Amino acid sequence: MITVDTLRADHLGMYGYSRDTSPNIDRWFADSRVYQRAYATEAATAPSVASILTGRLPQHHRVRLFYQLLGREIPALPDILAGAGYQTAAVVSNLVLTDEAMGMASRFDSYDDFVDEPEPSREVWERNARRTSDAAIGWLDDQRDPARPSFLWVHYMDPHGPYQAPEDRSTNFEHDRPLPFVTRRSEGPATTRRPRPRRQESRGRTSE
Repeated sequence: MITVDTLRADHLGMYGYSRDTSPNIDRWFADSRVYQRAYATEAATAPSVASILTGRLPQHHRVRLFYQLLGREIPALPDILAGAGYQTAAVVSNLVLTDEAMGMASRFDSYDDFVDEPEPSREVWERNARRTSDAAIGWLDDQRDPARPSFLWVHYMDPHGPYQAPEDRSTNFEHDRPLPFVTRRSEGPATTRRPRPRRQESRGRTSE
């Protein structure tokens, strides 16, 4: 299972984006099943990942914030797979998915959460895609038991941003001219939003 932090579907070629931003992903899914209406249960990483691993909404698995541990009383996918004889492993690259932050290591046979480098443009810790992939391949080559079925979860962080493409990839995706941000394009066809009430200043007090 591969998860990618903050990867926007509307900027992938497989979902109709016009620019060649995701050639490898597009090629991978060219003959695969692609879901057009799949949504995260929460905008934050930890609750959303907890939903993926448990099949429950945040109000039921109780992970709603960063650094909130998933309770042992909530069964998760690696628990179920272990009961079926699977060998399980995870390689994660986001600080909020480390064992200290989420408490998932005891659910897996191997849990690699070695996050040790800052993002290129922000003081947020991660592990880049190349090293994350190397760690995942290392587990497959050196630790996986070929006599058992196995489950490997790999979580990438790089698009969390601002994203910097690898040196051998094009980064020239500039527009010919500045384009204004159109709010309605980000809302989707079925979304309606009520205008926020304006703030009114009155004798030094602020009220909605």
